[in-house]
Amino acid sequence: MARSIDKRGMPKDVWLKHCQTFIGGSNAAAIMGQDKYNTRLDVYLQKTSPEPIVIPDNPLMRLGRELEPSIAKQYAELTGWRIVNDHKIRLHPKYDFIGGDIDRLILSPEHETPGIMEIKTIGYRTFAEWEEGEIPLSYRLQVHHYMMVHPTAKWGVIVAMLRETAELKIYPVEYYPELQEVMEKEYYDFWQNHIEKHIPPPPETRQDILKLFPDSQPVTVAAQESDIKVHGQLLVIKDTIDRLKAEEETLKLEIQKKMLSAELMADGSKKYFIWKSQEQNRLDIDTLKLEKPEIYNQYLKSKTIRVFLTKTK
Repeated sequence: MARSIDKRGMPKDVWLKHCQTFIGGSNAAAIMGQDKYNTRLDVYLQKTSPEPIVIPDNPLMRLGRELEPSIAKQYAELTGWRIVNDHKIRLHPKYDFIGGDIDRLILSPEHETPGIMEIKTIGYRTFAEWEEGEIPLSYRLQVHHYMMVHPTAKWGVIVAMLRETAELKIYPVEYYPELQEVMEKEYYDFWQNHIEKHIPPPPETRQDILKLFPDSQPVTVAAQESDIKVHGQLLVIKDTIDRLKAEEETLKLEIQKKMLSAELMADGSKKYFIWKSQEQNRLDIDTLKLEKPEIYNQYLKSKTIRVFLTKTK
């Protein structure tokens, strides 16, 4: 198989089909257990779906795409290095199930090989987290993934722009052969033992469990000693939460009795409590059901949910 495919002029649906056939850069963190938003099961479902799963677009995603050329241009002007679009879907030199789209490559006289450029637009909160230490491993794994699929690239940078101020920050990403070896091993295990065999990976989160088992079955699982211990711990936690909630309501009432109709309790310019009237518009379900039952029934939707309870008796 050719190790790269020219994607210029490629329809989006065709591109999405290609992406289903390999582990891409955006999947790296999830496969390695470092993604806050996706799990290995999410990747499994994406790759095994009969049709590509399209992630809904949103304004921040569109803004990020629109800013990328400008950010790349700023980086080029700052460094004096050449930035080129790759225009390829690249495959790993050895494994067909590892691939990726490298948006941009950096050509620098200071480096013997091309570099990977990954552009991010981030908000204040993320920016503050990055300033406190290294950028999250999830982002570095994505760049390292692209080093794996490019035949020669062995360095990279993450160029991040703060949305609120357009401030630019540059974070170098080094190449580690040991990390590549670990990633290849995890990728191989995931693809061979889950994708090829159509066996979902074990659930990592509650959402994973509900995706695999949305409906409960009339089956009883025997409680082990460790489960009984957890049950006791949960009861203690519940009692503590209930006690704190009751204490919270008592303290709130103490203040509310003093405020009465007042909106604000303050000491000079220092505000302590606010109790303002707010207008809320809510649908009168009971009246709608009584007076317009045909409309009520037309928009009534049945939904099955699983409710988890900790029995107290």
